[in-house]
Amino acid sequence: MKMKRSMKIVLPLLCMCFVTVCTVCAQDTKDKEPESQIEKDIQTAKDLIKQPLAGYAGLSFTTGNPQHGSFQEFSENNSFGFGLKGGYYFNPLPLTVGMNVDFLFFGGETKRLPRTVMGLTVNDTIETSTTMVPILFHTRFQPQITHFLFPYIEVSGGASIYSSNSELRPYGNSRISNSETDIIWMYGIGAGLQFRLVDFVELPSSHSALLLDIYARYLFGEQQSLSKAKIIDDKSEFVSSSVKTDILSIGIGVSWMF
Repeated sequence: MKMKRSMKIVLPLLCMCFVTVCTVCAQDTKDKEPESQIEKDIQTAKDLIKQPLAGYAGLSFTTGNPQHGSFQEFSENNSFGFGLKGGYYFNPLPLTVGMNVDFLFFGGETKRLPRTVMGLTVNDTIETSTTMVPILFHTRFQPQITHFLFPYIEVSGGASIYSSNSELRPYGNSRISNSETDIIWMYGIGAGLQFRLVDFVELPSSHSALLLDIYARYLFGEQQSLSKAKIIDDKSEFVSSSVKTDILSIGIGVSWMF
């Protein structure tokens, strides 16, 4: 009888212990599954970041500084604008090919040209607006020094669309307008440095990166006949001169690699 009573007490206790152990084990397995999946996702993301990226596109703020005295005289000011670029990176080869287009604005300017009429000094007025759009193809040697650092040197070539609109208002006479658009062939050399700012990963297979791009480019332009208003024999008129159109371009922007 005592044995039966003991079994009646022990069996329910054993059952309760078994159920408790099973519940704890099941809960522990559930907790480990998400942990294991998170670790797998982290490793997948790390592997994606290590994979090379091929395409790139970018936007930059850029300046254009005429390099020869005659071109500086015609342009009056340095130019400011923005640039667009895109291309392909032959990773793991440190070689890229691409294209960039800059939109440079020398700004509008109003200038007075003093001259003498019958012993009196009068002012003629000239208003000028000038733009320049270099369209260049480039090839770069661009090694990846670390995961974050991409220095490069480049050679480029193409053409620039030079456009100038001027209006001369001589004192006491009617206005004279002069507009010219020229194609200037150019080639150049340049260097730059790209810093990887952040990687974007979208599991299971998408990866891209954002980079800071700082560069300088010297463009050799051909001799070009350009017009400018000058005072000749106490008369204001447009005069054409042959100008060497070299320009130094410096810019900073961002590149998107994908």
